[in-house]
Amino acid sequence: MPAPDLDQLRFQELVNEAKLQLPHLYPPWTEHNVSDPGITLLEACAQRVDQLSYRLNHPPERALLSLLRLLDTQPYPPAPSRLTLQITSKKSTPLTIPAGTLIKDVHHNTEWRTTAPLELPPDKSIQLQAIATKTIVENLGKSTAQPGQRFRPTHPTHDPHPTLTIDADTWPLVRSFAYQKSDTPCYTWNPNIQEIAFGPETPYATDPRQHGKIPPLGADITLTYQSATPTPPHPSTLHLYLQNNNTPEPLITITIQKHQPYSPPETLHETLQRISHGLLPLQRAVTPHDYETLLQQRLPSIKRATVSAPFITLAPPCTADAWVSPRSSENTSNLRAKTSDEQIAYIRFDGSRLAGVITDAKLYLYCNFSNANRFTAIFSRADSGWGENEIEWTSRPQIHEEVGRVIPRQYSWVEIDVTNYVRRYGGGDLSLAVTADDGEVGFASRETSYIPRLTVEMQGGDTFRPDTINIAALPPETVPAAIEELKNVRLIGSGITVSPPTDYKVTIEATITLQPSEHSPEDAQKQALDAIEAYFHWTTGGDNKTGWPWNRPMRVADIYRILDDLPRVRSTSKVTLKDPAGEETDRVPLPVGALFTPDITITASTPEA
Repeated sequence: MPAPDLDQLRFQELVNEAKLQLPHLYPPWTEHNVSDPGITLLEACAQRVDQLSYRLNHPPERALLSLLRLLDTQPYPPAPSRLTLQITSKKSTPLTIPAGTLIKDVHHNTEWRTTAPLELPPDKSIQLQAIATKTIVENLGKSTAQPGQRFRPTHPTHDPHPTLTIDADTWPLVRSFAYQKSDTPCYTWNPNIQEIAFGPETPYATDPRQHGKIPPLGADITLTYQSATPTPPHPSTLHLYLQNNNTPEPLITITIQKHQPYSPPETLHETLQRISHGLLPLQRAVTPHDYETLLQQRLPSIKRATVSAPFITLAPPCTADAWVSPRSSENTSNLRAKTSDEQIAYIRFDGSRLAGVITDAKLYLYCNFSNANRFTAIFSRADSGWGENEIEWTSRPQIHEEVGRVIPRQYSWVEIDVTNYVRRYGGGDLSLAVTADDGEVGFASRETSYIPRLTVEMQGGDTFRPDTINIAALPPETVPAAIEELKNVRLIGSGITVSPPTDYKVTIEATITLQPSEHSPEDAQKQALDAIEAYFHWTTGGDNKTGWPWNRPMRVADIYRILDDLPRVRSTSKVTLKDPAGEETDRVPLPVGALFTPDITITASTPEA
């Protein structure tokens, strides 16, 4: 998608447009020549707007890099040259090669360092890896003794485990601050944006908590890391130099088996192209969908997993209530309602936090007046955007479809089921109008102790960040690995519950009539049983053969279709489906985090001749 052109405001066009508005905005201003001081000021403003629009369309590289850091990415650092070498010894004694041993190309004056310690036997050959990097020890600055300090090294690095020292003490690297105490020295390293961070102070219900120790005031922050060095595309003669030895080791022959050349750092243009194609790696889990994605990416042993937020109950606040009639409009302790052409009460709730799956919604009002118990109060959807102190009969909000109705009893609470209404209009203002089919009814307003209440039960959706999530993982032996992995990607303050799926036992009984065949009925029975088990299997079942979908119910119609598709089945005369309680039904819902375990009985018969 092409980037929009933000530099479309030109100086003269701005001046001309402003002059056209002057007669409407200030008619006494009739002098529009360039000599007029007001026109001079107008032109100065137009020139500044022209300059700002140009700068907005051409952001400097520093601004773009700051925006990229907000997206948790930066241009990729250079990839160092890597060599796979075969080293042959003609010595009569073993040779110990420590990690970091120098491998040097004397013709190009280029250096590589071995990546692991090795023991080279006499008159033998071994393989080893070497990488072309240099060690950088950089002072990143001094501590301000504030929580959540962040520092970035000057040179780009591919090093996944840089070493950090505070004054003379080395602090350990951790993947997350989630389980760190306030006196635990630790830091994190984000390779995506090349940044180290110290523990934050996180708000909790009682008081804020510090995760990880804060470096003392004025302490030197020193980072030791590896940075790639440019190398020639084709290394030639290589020599091995042991530690503290300025001459190459004799009787050692080095042969290059594989060479991965040096790759320069990613340009800013290449980075912008990469993120425009959605190639940013996911680093933190916020929504349930994030948890599923990270589990599938990082733990291939998990065959199936479902992530769900818990059920929670919210009480959106009542933000306005009033009643109107042709004679008056009032915001009092009573919300009076009659027929829609005599008296209407209005109630509004703030539903902006309702971002998940609504499972139940109830409206509660206290009836403080009713001139008869047989009258019905009618609740309907109304337009929002009204104020309880400004509402009038002539400009009253329009009433739309009916939401519910109830027969109120005086001096008691009434309950109205508004689930469908909240499901459809949740996420913004929820405005209701109250009328009566006959007589008059009154409810307590929010100015009293009997405040109108709306309670909504919901399950966190994909845009809702839950405080606790529930994860069902298969096979069961992957649960410990899933817990350990998700500890490091969850947000601080989010709890995780990981467990195997629960077995949801159902009973299936089917009677089938077979086609005439020389095979026994027992073979057809086994074929029918295997077909039903395969269709509801947790990894190979379902219509797409990728596993029975989570939360999808089992239906009698599914079983009829499976059996009727078998080649030896002439007809299916009866199918009985029972839920775990033993109740016969035509549909068994599957709870969250559960999988069907069917107990199947097949009765087969052949038609008489």
